[in-house]
Amino acid sequence: MIEAATRDGSPLIDDRGATFVRLGAGPPPPLVGEWADYRPEGALPMAELAPGVWVGRTELPVNAYVEYAYLVDGHRRADPLNRFPTSDGNGGRVSGLWMARAPREAAQLGRLPARALPRGQLTRHRLETGRMVAGRTRTVTLYHPPDGEPASDLLLVLDGQDYLVRQRLHRVADALIAGGRIAPIGIAFIHHGGDARFAEYGCSEGTLGFLADRIAPFARARLGIADRRVAIAGPSLGGLMALFAGLRRPDVFDRVLSQSGTFELPGRELVTSDLARHLPPTPIRVRLSVGTFEWLAGPVARMADLLRARGYDVIHRPYVGGHNHRAWAEDLIHGLESAFPPAGSGAAGGRPADG
Repeated sequence: MIEAATRDGSPLIDDRGATFVRLGAGPPPPLVGEWADYRPEGALPMAELAPGVWVGRTELPVNAYVEYAYLVDGHRRADPLNRFPTSDGNGGRVSGLWMARAPREAAQLGRLPARALPRGQLTRHRLETGRMVAGRTRTVTLYHPPDGEPASDLLLVLDGQDYLVRQRLHRVADALIAGGRIAPIGIAFIHHGGDARFAEYGCSEGTLGFLADRIAPFARARLGIADRRVAIAGPSLGGLMALFAGLRRPDVFDRVLSQSGTFELPGRELVTSDLARHLPPTPIRVRLSVGTFEWLAGPVARMADLLRARGYDVIHRPYVGGHNHRAWAEDLIHGLESAFPPAGSGAAGGRPADG
């Protein structure tokens, strides 16, 4: 086991779960993971198999991708034997765990070499905020389709810097366009406001005005896209803001791709529930996805049921995983195929892509 962990990394994967190996004298720090929502009380028990060799195990679905960490002085730290360290988005470092059949297409497409397929162009812009969001200017990165092909449609992406750096969505889009799986789209990656993110994405009318009345027209003009309604995507609080935008401004947004949307806080609903209940339903298409290990799985399911009962066109897609950008990247492939079918495909609402 020591040889295998040293050679292949930890954990050791089989068809039923994962076996974690930690080397060192004394009991290891608590091992926590998304399978228990990182709760300290859900730390995985580890036993000393041999002097200085500690082993723990958890059962997982064969198609799961989850992240985990050791808790050191209250901070998440990556497994020193794991080959896939990553940020947890909150200043900690965690480790990735792919079961044997976990999807890895986005990870592969995002790392294709430049010679493998035509590449789109990224242009970086600073837009005046008009004090609608934090700061005087805000960064927006535009994705132009490969080979100078005109963009047929527009996607606004919240938490844009994370979708660029951690998901490499622009490279995934290159591959999907080249493969004829989606139409040639333009993408506006909207950088969040750092410490102001919670305030900006917590159903803020100021953020909504900035997105709908400044960024969408600017991106359409720069990308040469007709004055038509656009799609909006985001994760977690960004997923909340994406749905809020679709419900409040259906004149601008006609497709919502919400990933792990934070539609509730513990013990209470947020304003999107009131909007869904009381606003007249509008012709927008809503896609709600969430990891089965997330505490948000229940709130997302309740939101899907509420929207469907009110007459909205809803896709509810649970996937086997947690609350992280690698899982969202894999899920978003299905979302893009749903929202932007290629011309002549005959797809309606993207349901074939989502199953």
